[in-house]
Amino acid sequence: MKCESRVAWAALIALGVSVVGCGSETSAPEDDAGQPTSSGSAGSTASVGAAGSGGTGAGSGTGSASGATGGSGGGEGGSGSGEGGSDEGTGSSSSGEGGSGSGAGGDPGAVDFRLYGYATTGDGTTGGKGGQVVSVSSLDALRREAARDGALIIQITGKISGSGDDVDVTSDKTLVGVGSSGELEGIGLNLRRSSNIIVRNLKIHHVLASSGNGDGIHMDESHNVWIDHCELWAESPAVNSDKDKYDGLIDATHESSNITISWSYLHDHWKGMLVGSSDKDDSDRRITFHHNRFRNVNSRVPSYRGGNGHVFNNYFEDVLASGVNSRVGACLRVEGNHFYKVKNPITTLDSPAGGTHRIDNLFEETTGTQASGEDCSWTAPYEYPLDRAASVKALVLEHAGVGKTDPLANLP
Repeated sequence: MKCESRVAWAALIALGVSVVGCGSETSAPEDDAGQPTSSGSAGSTASVGAAGSGGTGAGSGTGSASGATGGSGGGEGGSGSGEGGSDEGTGSSSSGEGGSGSGAGGDPGAVDFRLYGYATTGDGTTGGKGGQVVSVSSLDALRREAARDGALIIQITGKISGSGDDVDVTSDKTLVGVGSSGELEGIGLNLRRSSNIIVRNLKIHHVLASSGNGDGIHMDESHNVWIDHCELWAESPAVNSDKDKYDGLIDATHESSNITISWSYLHDHWKGMLVGSSDKDDSDRRITFHHNRFRNVNSRVPSYRGGNGHVFNNYFEDVLASGVNSRVGACLRVEGNHFYKVKNPITTLDSPAGGTHRIDNLFEETTGTQASGEDCSWTAPYEYPLDRAASVKALVLEHAGVGKTDPLANLP
């Protein structure tokens, strides 16, 4: 189910326009939804290509996609990534996805940072709610508190540095950075067979692949996890020629499920987010990615094997090899996203095909494939606020990453 954006509702109500409540997303919002079109007219999401034409997306929100000029220079390179650096599939950067968005971004004060998505399902995700609040400023203290039994809210103050260290996080924990200063350098979070965990407002970077799991945040057989307003990075692929120096920014393997990754900024890295450790690891994972910013990442945003996923209202820019990669029978609903200078924005590479349910995406100066190997249909088992693709860039650039919200506010 989807709801109109809270921002759009407020604007419409102020204008005296009636709005419709939540409803089941059982059909495409336009007759031509999910079908490629090169039109920039009302009734479909506009793609911005060489002509630089904008467009007005249909839906309850107002406004048009901003025009841009230039050809389809979607960022060639990164062929050594093992994630589809080849020219598999061809496509025009001037084609768009049909369907309408259901809202527009507006007053920044009204942006909704509450938990949505798969982390609300199952037993729900409350982290360390009701537990003691502690502050840590050293690696030893962080290790000790994160490994404790029971509910706990851990505030990370300042920068903590390590050299390839993993911190094991047990169930019922909330880890938050204080202000804009909470930072883990060379330290990854390891969530193994744990559940009910919230990670918010943290910078995590330069976690070497040779250490521990080698990921910024690693989830293995973990459930009900919310990662929100975080920033993760290492080195730009243009600077670091060794694609295996670092592993993933956020990886989820084996039976990890009921996960939401929201309002986070992932950048300057070879391997973004791997879901499933191999083609045999195709369990029924359920992950939501929304309102995230991906910039200068070679591939895996995400690379998703098995299960169902929801990728909505994200902004992708300068992705060098592959964007949303649906593999090994996965079904991903890819909805209301903005792809700018992305090679193979929606694709299936390096494995047996997965599928996508594509609605109201905006493609600007992209190259390669805009559709995966198969079509599939997926309906959200939860309510969520959906913004129009034309509004996503401004919303995400302003609000994704650390220091953009009180990390102890809007908790479940």
